[in-house]
Amino acid sequence: MPLRKDGAFLGDFVIYRQEVRPFSDRQIALLQNFAAQAVIAIDNAQLLEEIRQRQAELRVTFDNMGDGVAMFDGELHLAAWNHNFQEMLDLPDTFLAKRPSYAEYFHYLAERGEYGSADLEAELRRAVEDANREMRFERTRPDGRVIEVRRNAVPSGGFVLIYSDITERKRAEAEIGAAPRRRREGASGIAGGTSQPLACAEDGGPRPAHGRHRSRDQEPAQLRQ
Repeated sequence: MPLRKDGAFLGDFVIYRQEVRPFSDRQIALLQNFAAQAVIAIDNAQLLEEIRQRQAELRVTFDNMGDGVAMFDGELHLAAWNHNFQEMLDLPDTFLAKRPSYAEYFHYLAERGEYGSADLEAELRRAVEDANREMRFERTRPDGRVIEVRRNAVPSGGFVLIYSDITERKRAEAEIGAAPRRRREGASGIAGGTSQPLACAEDGGPRPAHGRHRSRDQEPAQLRQ
């Protein structure tokens, strides 16, 4: 009995016996049923192997991403995450192994001082009520690092959180923003006169407050003027 799928030959079932008489229709039907189930089993095994390979590829991609990534399923429970997510937020293995809900995850971070808002429950409701709404915000962690958080909805339900450490970028932006102010302050200092103070010489003329006294003939023309 051939095993076929979409016209392609996958293998066959062979049945025999040692006495010469034909198989009954019931026996042939049973063999055909076995063959059909075998084709389904082979197909499922191939799909399962493909899924395992893609999961392994996805895991490698996840772990080599520079950002921290976490996915919450349709029931808003933690379904997958990468190493950078765990390291960036300093989350223990025991906490992640429980596959916490988003509310549990939120409260866990709040108890560690990750959120500065006084109305944490209202902030949690806003985040949970519309799981399909995309969000993007920045916040400063207790250790001083600035992270950017993006939330993107998943078509099958749930959402993905992406955490990016933007501390260096924010520091560079602050430096760039402070440069014009420093230039203005430097220019105003020069315009206001920051030259060395003068003291009266013995002959009544001005001379530098510091340094050896020189005669008027030795003074630069600008200083004499």
